Amino acid sequence: TAGQVLGKIKDFNKEYGKPIRDARCKNACKSILKSGQLANEALQELLAPYILRRKKVDFLMGELPSKEEICVWIKPSKQQTSLYKAKVEQMSSLTSSILGDNMAAASKALLSAFQVIAELKNLCGHPLRLLKGGTDVRITDALKQTATADVLSGSRKLELAIHMLRGFKKEDGNIRTLLFSQSTQNLDVIEHVLRQQEEITFARLDGSISEKRRSDSVELFQEGKIDVMLISTGAGGTGLTLTRASRVIVFDPSWNPSQDAQAVDRAYRIGQARNVKVYRFLVAGSIEEKMNEKQIHKTGLEKTILEHGGKAEERLFD
Repeated sequence: TAGQVLGKIKDFNKEYGKPIRDARCKNACKSILKSGQLANEALQELLAPYILRRKKVDFLMGELPSKEEICVWIKPSKQQTSLYKAKVEQMSSLTSSILGDNMAAASKALLSAFQVIAELKNLCGHPLRLLKGGTDVRITDALKQTATADVLSGSRKLELAIHMLRGFKKEDGNIRTLLFSQSTQNLDVIEHVLRQQEEITFARLDGSISEKRRSDSVELFQEGKIDVMLISTGAGGTGLTLTRASRVIVFDPSWNPSQDAQAVDRAYRIGQARNVKVYRFLVAGSIEEKMNEKQIHKTGLEKTILEHGGKAEERLFD
């Protein structure tokens, strides 16, 4: 019954969940750390007969080149900053309703808050998505009405992505790049600007691309005839082998760290002959910074429970 399930959840949290979580806090004392360690060891012992995990770094050490991951902190543009502050103020006004006694008003405010969170995330990609990319005017139509220079200057993240792609092309003609985004609208913006860059060839993979075009694009990329592959994280996160790429740009983070990791692994897998560099773009002081922190916490907890000896990353944050 539901009551029995809830009872088991409470028992689990009391015996394992709370001690492990408490031990990961920044100011945990020695006794709490010890309790967390004992609970973690007991949970690992329970899970061991049911979980078998094999990692590339453990079993393919001699077959794979190195992989370097770099978080790139980006200052927002003036336009992004102005719009972001306005949205944060809107969120502040919703908070009082969410915490109030009126349940109907709280539920309505909570839905609005989730919408604002989505808009904050959109703003980190490009302000055009908020200004003109809604349901009434498609982002592609808005792009046609905006000068390319204005599109570029609207987002520092976009400016940096284009700058890096040009730099890769200039540095080494053999460098190939995968650029992942959670949003197809972000890909629309990037594609629009790349069409103005005659020296860079690119293709795109997302849910709207037919199987035939998808296959042809992958083949051309693997042959080195395409410089950049624009990929939606959802559509291209699994099932693709793109080992011709030695650079990966994660344009915006996911709440789920496994989704970003699967995207990166399109390049870092058996058959990769070059060292891989991964650049994770994050707008400093924004919701993306919180998303990055959540990813670190989740990955750290996963390592703690499943890999015998993960570090308590939460203790690094105040």
